[in-house]
Amino acid sequence: MNFRLLAALMTTTMFSTVIGFSAPPAPSGGEALAAAGDASGVANLRLPPVGEQRALDLVDASEPEGLLPDQTSSIKLYWKLLSFSCACGGKVHLYVDGKYKGYATGAGTYTVRRLKLEGGRKYTFYAIDECGTTAWGPSRYRMKSSWSTFTWTLTCTGGGITPTSGSWTGTTSRGQPMSYQVISGGTQYRYFKLKTDFDFGSCYGTTETTVTSTGSISNGSFGSTGGTFGYTGQFSSATSATGTYQYSGLYIYPCGYLYQTGTWSANWASSALADGAEREAGEPEQPGRSNKVTIEHIDATARER
Repeated sequence: MNFRLLAALMTTTMFSTVIGFSAPPAPSGGEALAAAGDASGVANLRLPPVGEQRALDLVDASEPEGLLPDQTSSIKLYWKLLSFSCACGGKVHLYVDGKYKGYATGAGTYTVRRLKLEGGRKYTFYAIDECGTTAWGPSRYRMKSSWSTFTWTLTCTGGGITPTSGSWTGTTSRGQPMSYQVISGGTQYRYFKLKTDFDFGSCYGTTETTVTSTGSISNGSFGSTGGTFGYTGQFSSATSATGTYQYSGLYIYPCGYLYQTGTWSANWASSALADGAEREAGEPEQPGRSNKVTIEHIDATARER
């Protein structure tokens, strides 16, 4: 018996090989999407209805990217998004060989499925964001080796969308108004204002949060997290944007603590800036966050004693 050959075979079964590929620069805009759709039958792909979409699972940090000993005829597929800034709509959908596999909602490594090895044939990968404005692929890779894993790695490249400077206005998923300003040639924003309603049963009303400080717009996205109020935004064009917001324990006296999530959409409204346009060259006089609460009804039993 060739003991050297046996030892080599045993060694290959003890380790998995992670193969990472960076996707080509992510195109954006209708022309780029049409060009991607003309190859390998991608033009026939359509985003599934909302009811048929499914979220992919993130790989737990403690989970090794590998295979179990009885999986010798398959290869484990992972999908890694290094950045998410150029994705519009909060989701990126993945197709393998023209079949829908699910969507990702942010940067990270996702478990997709096992691919059955069939004589080292090529597999076709294609990804597209929720708005249909940015696409990756189609990319084709030949799978040969068992006892290995394959990771398709994507990243956002390029400068993204540059929004139009001025006042932006929109509404939330609860039908409440929101607004913000884009300044400095589309590289910064400020005065992010969002109103929402709440109902604690015996106490209900509205609260409006204004973040007056200036933030950066990078690769067509912006946002702020942490504290009791956070938000994200992504520009789908120079004059339109969508985003999310979240209240995490904002105390409304004497009602209680507000926990709420939602989405918003906005469009460029005017080149004129409201709420202190004369200070565009500098910072707001009082940067930070302010809240204005209107309580429409409160039951006596809900008051603090």
